[in-house]
Amino acid sequence: MQQGGKKMPNGRGNIRLKTVFRNGKQYTYYEGRVTLGTDPKTGKQIQKSVTGKTQKDVVARMNVLLAGAQKSAVNRQRMTVAEWLAEYEAKYTIHLEPKTQRSYSDSYRLYIIPAIGDIRLSSLEAADIQNMIVNLTNRTEPKLLSPKTIKIAIGALNVALEKAVVLGYIPRNPRVGCELPKARRLNVEEHVLMDDELKAFLGAIEGHKHQYMFFTLLFTGLREGEICGLRWRDVDLDHGVLSVRNQLTDEEKYRMWDKHGLKPLKTTNGMRSIALSEAVVHVLKFQREKWLKQKEDAGSMWVDTDLVFCQPDGMPITKNALYQSFKRLVRKIGLSDKRVHDCRHSYAVISLENGDDIKTLSGNLGHYDVGFSLSVYGHVSDRLKAESAKRMDDFIQSLKCAS
Repeated sequence: MQQGGKKMPNGRGNIRLKTVFRNGKQYTYYEGRVTLGTDPKTGKQIQKSVTGKTQKDVVARMNVLLAGAQKSAVNRQRMTVAEWLAEYEAKYTIHLEPKTQRSYSDSYRLYIIPAIGDIRLSSLEAADIQNMIVNLTNRTEPKLLSPKTIKIAIGALNVALEKAVVLGYIPRNPRVGCELPKARRLNVEEHVLMDDELKAFLGAIEGHKHQYMFFTLLFTGLREGEICGLRWRDVDLDHGVLSVRNQLTDEEKYRMWDKHGLKPLKTTNGMRSIALSEAVVHVLKFQREKWLKQKEDAGSMWVDTDLVFCQPDGMPITKNALYQSFKRLVRKIGLSDKRVHDCRHSYAVISLENGDDIKTLSGNLGHYDVGFSLSVYGHVSDRLKAESAKRMDDFIQSLKCAS
């Protein structure tokens, strides 16, 4: 093979004449190699080759490549934050769970783009992001944002900026150094059903189509997805034990029945067990009888999901259906501010008030560690300890009086 060389005037590449033999025939052509930039991941030059019958053809093709690279570089310099987030969503979130994709998309659309979307990505600074955080924290219309919501939004922005750094679009991540608002401690007492509210709630669910579901929800502390995804195979009525293994989801990869299926828990061992009170066991036995009657009535229309709480044909009761039913019920008894999740908080406080220690409660709730349970319910535990100490003082005083 013979070859000769010629440098491009701008020093971005070179051209050489090549002669090769294939199947006994000689072929002569020109090959040009052009440098288009540097790979941000490896630091190595990005090079491409073109061929042609004449040097003029090769030079023309090399110039097209160089012009494209230069245009791309210029476009990246002009790219706004909004344009980059659109590209990031389209190309780099396909590996994420649908729920996470929706969370990112909502964060960009509702909070990030309205605030900094018009700023060029290459010009974005930490001060711009910090100003956005402050404005989101102080925002009151259309509603006050929680620190958690702001943290999720800034986290979604951060991963997009990290990818921009990796791709060489920006030299560093301007999110670094920004301060997030301190999370407000949950005031559990505002979300717990008090004794009179509990009585009103239990009275209201009598005869309700979801009576047994609401009762079980209140006295097991299950999450909405967990009670909607609870199966009979995970309920041991003889020993009074409930195993929580799954949660109902509409994520496509877990679909089993129409648009829904069961997703495993995120816990280390994939499940947790809850010892049931006799009252809950009693209610679940009633639910079993109701379930068997539903199955008999549905006949060939029955869908064998094995779900404890289901529609008359065996199909799941969705989290949204549970929410809507719950809200209609609590509005009737003047508790319209209560949420389905407040049943979980109520269960936690009831458990502590009736002697459960924080570690047992943490296990029943499926928290990832006791520290998290303490951060949410620790003040309840402290109050109970103070009340216990007060009772001890009263007892000691009674002994002194007796003597």
